[in-house]
Amino acid sequence: DGPVLVHVVTKKGKGYINAENNPGKFHGIAPFDKQTGALLAKSDNKSFSSHFGDFMVEEGERDSRVVAITAAMCDATGLSKFEEKFPERLFDVGIAEEHAVSFAAGLAKGGMKPVVAIYSSFLQRSYDQIIQDVCMQNLPVVFALDRAGCVGADGETHHGIYDLSYLSSMPNMEVLTPKDANQLQSMLRYALSENRPIAIRYPRGNSDYDKEITSTYDSKNIRFAKQGKIDIWAAGKMFNCGLKVKEILATRGIDAGLVDVTKVKPLDLSVLDENNMPETIITIEDNTVIGGFGHQLAAELSDKPVKVINFAWPDEFIPQGSVDQLLDRYGLTPEKIAERICE
Repeated sequence: DGPVLVHVVTKKGKGYINAENNPGKFHGIAPFDKQTGALLAKSDNKSFSSHFGDFMVEEGERDSRVVAITAAMCDATGLSKFEEKFPERLFDVGIAEEHAVSFAAGLAKGGMKPVVAIYSSFLQRSYDQIIQDVCMQNLPVVFALDRAGCVGADGETHHGIYDLSYLSSMPNMEVLTPKDANQLQSMLRYALSENRPIAIRYPRGNSDYDKEITSTYDSKNIRFAKQGKIDIWAAGKMFNCGLKVKEILATRGIDAGLVDVTKVKPLDLSVLDENNMPETIITIEDNTVIGGFGHQLAAELSDKPVKVINFAWPDEFIPQGSVDQLLDRYGLTPEKIAERICE
């Protein structure tokens, strides 16, 4: 005769013992032996997520104020090692990204150094909290945006191709884009040393890492090749694409400059010789074209004698498919970009 509450507790992997014993691993998994659960092929390289987890342990050892926050994705975001090392400093708030951000703001107000590790597509749920609870108060919260950019097989709902646009619109927010794990390491250390909101977005997939390289991040873009009539500005993981575009253009008699865009917001133009402007700047990014890095740069240079051409995901929902298939379909491979530049 009254209200009834049914609380259903889900057991992930129910009915398949390997998944029951290791639900995190089987949340999203490559081809495996169904008897043992072992992966059929193992990569020699580590993912950005795994590298991030290692770096978080290092920072946690360096500073006891560093804490990590996840929204039911501890293993997937690489934080399992941090949880094992510092169980009292890892907070899993469940599938509640909004609360994760507000909680991080409270910890920051209390003198902690919170790092919020969330998939790019899931962080969209906490848009309001990022603005009002973090940016409006200019609090030192670090956002580690995993799976940023096109993620491939997970499809429309999981592509993280909007974060450069929506985060760049927020006052006080700084947005960084590492091209590899070494840059991710130096950017994380930089972000934790600053006293303001900073987002670091990195892609799904593996990354090279040279432990012999120790560098500090100076919050500037990096000039990789001398500025020419055509200057290529490639953000984050798309730097390798930009490098290949430059190589293809060279075979056609075009000597292009190249910039490794490590910072999208605020815009850094220190690598641009404004007294000898290039005729054309090509921007390449793993983000929607609307409001992305390319649009921001074009707006900033609107009063300069330079043409800015943007290569990014179009203003439509990107379907399911492998990353390579989608890059080819939307003209974002080095070959197709180079061809359009030549045209």
